[in-house]
This record gives sequence, C-alpha cells and structure tokens, in this order.
Amino acid sequence: MTTGERSRRLLNLAATVEEAADEYVRAEQAGTGKPASEARGEVEQCVDLVRFYAGAVRADLTPDSGARLPGRESWVPTLERSPARQVPCGCHSP
Repeated sequence: MTTGERSRRLLNLAATVEEAADEYVRAEQAGTGKPASEARGEVEQCVDLVRFYAGAVRADLTPDSGARLPGRESWVPTLERSPARQVPCGCHSP
C-alpha cells in the first residue's frame, strides 16, 4: 500500500469514527462508567490522533538513524548512516 493510500484510509477511519461518535461515546461510558463529556473527549482525541498519523505518513519521514528498505515503505536502523546513535525500536528522543 502506498503512503497516499494509507493516508486516505486513515482519514476515512477518522471520518467514520467522527460520524459515529455518539455510539463510541455510549460504548466508552458502558465500558468504563465515565461521564459523557469525558468519553466524548476521548473519542475526539482518537479522531485527532488518527488524523495526525494520516498527515505524518504523507510527510514520508524516517528517523535519522535509519534508511528505507529497497522497494518497501519500512525503515530499518543502519549503523552506516549514524554509527554513534543506536536507538532501540520505539524510542524517538534525541
């Protein structure tokens, strides 16, 4: 899947969740007992987060300690590009 297609799918997901927000709010309340305002805030936060990642994938950025795999959209850490910086997967701090 291309980055453009992934971005479009994430944006569609965000729109779908936003359209069904009331259902998600009720489900969150039923599962956690939270007040409607707090549950709605979490649903809205979820939509914002998915939209953020839809934009991030379009930016096509990789961490500076890695490189793209040939023919893939994934990246892997490489010592050739940054021998002094070995970052464990999941860590993004400088």
